[in-house]
Amino acid sequence: MNAPWTPGPWRVDPKFACDVQSGDGAVEIGCAWERPDLGRTMIVRGPVLPEPGHAEANARLIASAPDLAEALALALEYWADRQQRYKNRHPAWVVAARAALAKARGETP
Repeated sequence: MNAPWTPGPWRVDPKFACDVQSGDGAVEIGCAWERPDLGRTMIVRGPVLPEPGHAEANARLIASAPDLAEALALALEYWADRQQRYKNRHPAWVVAARAALAKARGETP
């Protein structure tokens, strides 16, 4: 899939479990913020930090984004091949998948 983001795979940084980086570690994708020294209610440039333990789970979810996008694209391709059989009806999952991919690509769903 040709995508406008850093190519996958992405991974959670093995040294900092809340950071996400490219599979080879060369590109920093983002940080899911875990700063116990700041406290749960501390505000950092506006947003409240995640609950304890959520930051690493958020990092894993972010790291899976390219894989999830690829899986959605494949599912939509599969659906497109079988769409005539259903007389162009679109189940809710097709609508949701198209919207999610459009959001990820920065397009209007």
